[in-house]
Amino acid sequence: GAPRSWVIPALVAHAAAIGVTNGVRQMCLWELVGRGLSAERRGRTLGWTFGLSPAFAVLGSCASQLILSGNFLDVIHVQPVPQPWKYVVLFGVTAPAMWLSASLVALAHVPHGPEVAPPTRMADVLQGLRKYCLNPLILIAVVGFLLTYSGTMIMNNLALYARETIGEPPEKFAGLQLALRFGFKCLAGFALGWLVTRVHAKASLLATTATCLAGVCWGLIVPGKWYLLSFGLLGAGELFYVYYLNYIVGCSAPERIRENTAYTNLIGATVGFIPLLFGVVSDRYGLRSSFGVAIAILAAAILIVGLWLPRQPLARDNPAQ
Repeated sequence: GAPRSWVIPALVAHAAAIGVTNGVRQMCLWELVGRGLSAERRGRTLGWTFGLSPAFAVLGSCASQLILSGNFLDVIHVQPVPQPWKYVVLFGVTAPAMWLSASLVALAHVPHGPEVAPPTRMADVLQGLRKYCLNPLILIAVVGFLLTYSGTMIMNNLALYARETIGEPPEKFAGLQLALRFGFKCLAGFALGWLVTRVHAKASLLATTATCLAGVCWGLIVPGKWYLLSFGLLGAGELFYVYYLNYIVGCSAPERIRENTAYTNLIGATVGFIPLLFGVVSDRYGLRSSFGVAIAILAAAILIVGLWLPRQPLARDNPAQ
């Protein structure tokens, strides 16, 4: 086999490749969905995609545990795959899924539209960012997106609070937390797709943010093991990311979808400091106080989106600007 000294560089190279390709994949996928589907069909597609994908995530997690330990919840027992082949199997089985995905995307037909040359200079990037920030609907949607994103960062504090409210170690309920998180997300995926197609796009933004808010409030008020439902509610609300991006795509001219998606993802990285804020509040005033901060942030997002965004996104970009 390969020398052990190659292991760390190989893992770093793998993570770098995944990180780079995921960003490109997400931008191109949103452009494909934005340009190739009407708003109604886009809502149906998102509903099916994010209704089914959490179920596959749960199955994948269970299968991974079975391969690594040979045991799942003391119900299913198999001969564990020996080292290091268990990791070869885990990484290897993803390759056929990726090839299938690429093959399906190759079948898609994207309508032709006005094309612009890809930005190659910093001036072009800054000009695109200026257009992004001068679009009032995108700007309001991004503020709501960042506030909701920030509010969901309370998840770690909720996990720590389980010891206080349940009286048992948090790690004992890690599996149940994940099951609730993805189970609720699966149900919410179908419901949110219905909201986009049958009500309006803004309803999905309000619903996801309000679900996150309900999850934090539940954790603050409800004691005992029923407290764990807060993880399910927050898991469902985590789909905010998809539906805020869907709204921003709807506000973008076809030739700017890819660029605007990239700017949104880059701006989303700015919420990385929010867990520090929750940590400082927890250290000084207790975990419950950090829940109050998250509630205020999420309530502000609902207020801003509810008052200032129209029900349906409007493409106001002018490529001639």
